[in-house]
Amino acid sequence: MKKDFGINKGIDMVLSAYRSIRSPVAYVSTPITSGRLLYDVLEKEGVRSIAELNREQVLHEIVKPNIARGISLADKLRERSKLPPLAPGVFEGRDFKWTQQDYMSLWVRVIEELAGEVHMTEGWQFSDGAVEEFTLAMHMRYGFLPNLDFKRAQSLSKEEYRRVRSMQIYDHTGAPMMIDCGTGMINDAIDELIEKGFGCTRMILALRELGNIGGAYQDQLMEFEEWDRRYRSHPEDHNRIDWNRLHDLMMKADDLKERLGIEGWMQLGE
Repeated sequence: MKKDFGINKGIDMVLSAYRSIRSPVAYVSTPITSGRLLYDVLEKEGVRSIAELNREQVLHEIVKPNIARGISLADKLRERSKLPPLAPGVFEGRDFKWTQQDYMSLWVRVIEELAGEVHMTEGWQFSDGAVEEFTLAMHMRYGFLPNLDFKRAQSLSKEEYRRVRSMQIYDHTGAPMMIDCGTGMINDAIDELIEKGFGCTRMILALRELGNIGGAYQDQLMEFEEWDRRYRSHPEDHNRIDWNRLHDLMMKADDLKERLGIEGWMQLGE
């Protein structure tokens, strides 16, 4: 879906301000209007979607607590990380009529262009946006850049390429999060939401994409020795990740897509 020209200009303007930070940032990935809190409130009220809740309830029971959790983690990162923390929940574009997708478009670009670390807040796996941010971070870590065509990816400076491939992902306690662990958390969240009758299309698409990353990475390691020698930046991952589980979860996502009639593929920031 094409965006309004004014919205695109606004996103570019905000992004240019963030570019003034002359260092990679520690990006805090946190739900805003979703996450575990959303589903707790929906269950409490006996409704199925956020559209059925009143605005004040969404603001005070979901949005404000989520933002506070993200800010709290960002504050902890001032001592935990060497990179300046960035808490997206602080930014407010509502007066400019930004939609949730407009926010997502901004944060995808921030992660792609500026992030050196992504820190996941507690309960992130129940948020479409946070799940997609985790997926993007893993794309970067393993050298698969879905929003960059091959020529543009090749044109990255050595410094930029090093930042992309050195991407680190952490949970809310500061422990490194591996791709199989995070993907398993998303899988468990999907199982819970389906059991309770909630839709989770974007999460299923992300689950499929994460499994595909694992498969593609393994294929490259086995088939392209030159690629491996030049670009593989995480040899430690190969032996500590359960690649077979990733493949199984990818197949499960394909089965869910077929059973639930889900079409298409994950589209970051669109």
